[in-house]
Amino acid sequence: MNGIRAASVRKSGRTVPQNAAEEKSAKMPVKLERVLEYSHEFEDIIADELSNIRASGEAPSKAAESARNVVLCSTVAEKSSVEVMENIFETTFNVEPYIYLMDPSFDFRNSARVQIQRYRFDGFLDQRNTKTFQQTFIKPFIEDACLGVVSNFIKMGKNTRKNTECLEEICIYTIEELLSSAGSSWKISFSCLEIFGSKACDLLNMNQVIQSEPTDSFDKTGSVYGLSCGQSTFTEVPCTSSKQYAPVFSRVLKLRKSSSKAHFLCKIRLKHKSGQIDDSWINILDLAALDGDTDNLTRKSYMVLKECIRARNRATRDPNRFVQIPFQASKLTELLRESFIVSRGRQTKFLCLASFGPTLMDNPLNIDLGKFASSLRGFIKLPNTHSSLQVGEAPPSPLDWELKETSQWFELNSDIPKQRIPKVRCSDLLNLTQIQFLQLMKGSSPTTNTQSLLRTLEELWRELEMCKSEDKERMVSRVRKGFQIKESRWRGRSEWDPEDIDDIALGTSKKKFEAGINRGFEKNIPRYEKRTKDMMQLEWAGKVKASDRAEAKLYPILSIDTKQSQPKSRRNSIYE
Repeated sequence: MNGIRAASVRKSGRTVPQNAAEEKSAKMPVKLERVLEYSHEFEDIIADELSNIRASGEAPSKAAESARNVVLCSTVAEKSSVEVMENIFETTFNVEPYIYLMDPSFDFRNSARVQIQRYRFDGFLDQRNTKTFQQTFIKPFIEDACLGVVSNFIKMGKNTRKNTECLEEICIYTIEELLSSAGSSWKISFSCLEIFGSKACDLLNMNQVIQSEPTDSFDKTGSVYGLSCGQSTFTEVPCTSSKQYAPVFSRVLKLRKSSSKAHFLCKIRLKHKSGQIDDSWINILDLAALDGDTDNLTRKSYMVLKECIRARNRATRDPNRFVQIPFQASKLTELLRESFIVSRGRQTKFLCLASFGPTLMDNPLNIDLGKFASSLRGFIKLPNTHSSLQVGEAPPSPLDWELKETSQWFELNSDIPKQRIPKVRCSDLLNLTQIQFLQLMKGSSPTTNTQSLLRTLEELWRELEMCKSEDKERMVSRVRKGFQIKESRWRGRSEWDPEDIDDIALGTSKKKFEAGINRGFEKNIPRYEKRTKDMMQLEWAGKVKASDRAEAKLYPILSIDTKQSQPKSRRNSIYE
């Protein structure tokens, strides 16, 4: 959808910057200078296109079912005082459910034109009134966390003072809702971190660098940073009242060491008072703004975060498949590893807020931000259809079990009485968290032990892990088969190396047999090669000496001249 229209030449009046800071901000590329010279023409084109868009508006709709774990929202920042003074026109507009980006340029005839790009979002945040956004998106987000869902709020895009204030309001509102709704069953604590490149600093402990120990284990204490004592390597402040945490958030957000050049992460831990349920987490992440001065490690963290979110969403959509989630490739995703570990009764949800700049100056970054945000959900794949040519059939996955198979499995692997087993399919049970699973089972069988029910859920997930391991083995075999070296059809078997031909007595080729004999003695090979080399040198020296001795003994014979033969003289007398 592109709007193109010719415009006449007319310059817009621009004010002169009054100080050095404004003069620095006023520096821009030649192309933008030329666009601003004809700003009135572009403003007319944008107004016409915007009126046409609103006239043929599309009704907002809910997010797709396949992407329910990733919710995308957007907001448009307000113009700064310098942009207002410079009379820079707006190019970013919100017409729900889309964000429209107007990209002004000139065609080959030197006529003004506007190219329109749009990106779909599930909601919009009005920075002047955040209560509607909090009630619509943040409150359900917190309710899911109270049920054991690992919830992640990710803010990306332009960083302004108003955006920082909105982030502070969201952090305070989140903890207030947690204290009011989950304070009776959860112990709440929070920590504030700053990630710059490959370093993570603790903002609650004088910006001390965190020394985390990576591990793949995830125990019931919620320690995902390699400590068996259940405490993380960064400072955690317990939350008991609003007077305790509100000043901390205000001070931390205002005194961030590297401002928008580093990622800000607030980790809120919900520890269940019973001690039998895994910890729940709420991660509030403010990503560093991308510009021309952004270092490569920060850009890499963006890409790794995108791949991890897409892989986690793909693992949720198709639990039978083995999905590799590269969360250890970046320091940022390593600190968010509880969101990317697929384990028993652990569900994950992402709420992403993209902050767009309002004016022409923000257009390049806005386009990159729109593409990045829209790619977080990944591509939706159609369900696989099994071919009838397959030889043999794999055992059915727990996701394919009907009510009868699910009931039979519970009879064999749980302590729940047969008449108390709920009539629910196994695929629906695997989408529940530990708390939701306990609520369902306790409703049908109140006398069953909680620990026994958790072991039943673990056994159910183990059945699914077996399917994943089989899929991983198939994937590895396909990769090996794809990289297998093919035999040349122009080379006959008689031309092979004798060591590569199978020997009937050995049961394999000579080369493979020798490799099998040396297996386990690889450390001795360098010493053996050195000894052999020394022996060969001594043997060669001995051969040279023996050759010299033989040549000396045969010298009298070899020195006889056999080429010049003297003719016999005629005898002149019988006495000669």
